[in-house]
Amino acid sequence: MTLLAIFIAGQLGYGTLIGVGIGLAGGWLLGVAHRRKWTAHSWQQLGVVALPAFCAVASEAVGASMFIAAFVAGLAVQVGFKEAGEHSVEFTEEWGQLLNLSVFFIFGLLVARDWQHFTAALVLYAVLSLTVVPGIELYSRKIRTLPSSALELEGVPEKLVGENAIGVIQTKH
Repeated sequence: MTLLAIFIAGQLGYGTLIGVGIGLAGGWLLGVAHRRKWTAHSWQQLGVVALPAFCAVASEAVGASMFIAAFVAGLAVQVGFKEAGEHSVEFTEEWGQLLNLSVFFIFGLLVARDWQHFTAALVLYAVLSLTVVPGIELYSRKIRTLPSSALELEGVPEKLVGENAIGVIQTKH
């Protein structure tokens, strides 16, 4: 067996073993805590999100693929804790917003530090990027996510009404 084959086998094999072990154990523990109401909802989210971190630490210790371990753990955790997917999505939404705000905070720190190097064009671009562009994105998302029963298409033949319909969209009040 070549060194490359041994390396790949170790990455995949140990990564899979670590993922199965952490996923099953973590899922069982989180499931028991959930059923017995030992943890608050927010702590369950943190518990689910902590499992990939455990996979990374364990994988690093034995030279396994942390990505394989985290993926397999994501599959295995649901054996003992069916709600794991729900909690990870909620965590991602809430903490994603916090991380997004943190990026803007850091951007503000950098602007305050280096403002003297900015040109008028750069300031205009930054203002538009922080105000107009997000507004356009939010407006387009709002139109795309309106339920079909709340939309009324005028001037569009019946056969064209559907997901790709073109026409004037008015919300019903």
